[in-house]
Amino acid sequence: MNTQQTPWQWQRESYDSDSSILVSSGSFDESWYQGRGVFGGLSAAIILQGMIELEPLRSPRTFTLHCVAPILAGDAKLFVKCERRGAKVSHLSARLLDTNQRVLAFASASFGEARSFSKHIAALAAPDAPLPNQVEEVPKDLEIMPAFCRYFSYRFCLDHLPYTQAKEATMGGWCQLRQNLPISYPYLACILDAWAPAVFPTLTAPIRAASVDFTYHFLCNREELLNLELPFLYRGEVLSLSDGYAEERDYLWDRKGKAIATARQLYAYS
Repeated sequence: MNTQQTPWQWQRESYDSDSSILVSSGSFDESWYQGRGVFGGLSAAIILQGMIELEPLRSPRTFTLHCVAPILAGDAKLFVKCERRGAKVSHLSARLLDTNQRVLAFASASFGEARSFSKHIAALAAPDAPLPNQVEEVPKDLEIMPAFCRYFSYRFCLDHLPYTQAKEATMGGWCQLRQNLPISYPYLACILDAWAPAVFPTLTAPIRAASVDFTYHFLCNREELLNLELPFLYRGEVLSLSDGYAEERDYLWDRKGKAIATARQLYAYS
């Protein structure tokens, strides 16, 4: 993958208007690894970008990804289908396959147009946090962090640091991609999964962790995306942990404090 280009932009191979299926192809490399395979936020961004290309006029409202197997370095293909396009909402599905036609991940999403409904309930307000320039940036090549983290700028400033035996499973701070890219829904998908699991502050050292699935809810439409300001403020918290599985809730705000996305993620630990 050429990291000088947008990392989630793959090459379109074909589009069948009768079946509403879009096929694109690309490759992964080890610089994006997290443990045994590619960082899940990148695969989410690639799949979401393919869906946006198939449904370019509606805003993604929710996106769910199931992580079937570790994604190894090499070529892959993405198949995106519009299952139904209604008057206001489109439902899409996608499958990411390796060169042996094995499923690496599959996803679903709902894209929707704005509706004429006057009632408004504000999203969760951003927590108090120091300004980004008041927080020290994590070194780019810190050995304890996974390989993919070198593509992100992290500034921890909320709740607890990893491996500090904290009593609460919460953490967060400021974050953005180091590469200067326009803000997009795939960008948000990358950032939401770029942080370590929120259980890590309760530990003394890293453990093996894998995403089983996660669901994003996007709180801004396409026009609002254009006015968001970097860096983004992230906060993650564990809601429950049992049998080696943790349910985590993640929140994302822009620099001005606007709520822009949330996520629910299921982690598996060993």
